[in-house]
Amino acid sequence: MRTRVWFHRVTALLWLAFGALSFFMGWQELVALVWFASVYANIASHWSAAEAADDTTLIERLDRIERVVNGER
Repeated sequence: MRTRVWFHRVTALLWLAFGALSFFMGWQELVALVWFASVYANIASHWSAAEAADDTTLIERLDRIERVVNGER
């Protein structure tokens, strides 16, 4: 499996643990924690959307398949 996939899974698990820990610490009183988690969520969602929208590899693969089907090199 790709390193990037594992990185995102580990990061998600770390945020889950961080969220559970902060819940028991009284996250309602930790304004900085809520702010940081909110900013991180926005950055992570936009970054993952950009990664999902990057179809360069798919386009290159489809072009190779089309060349093979058409008998080109």
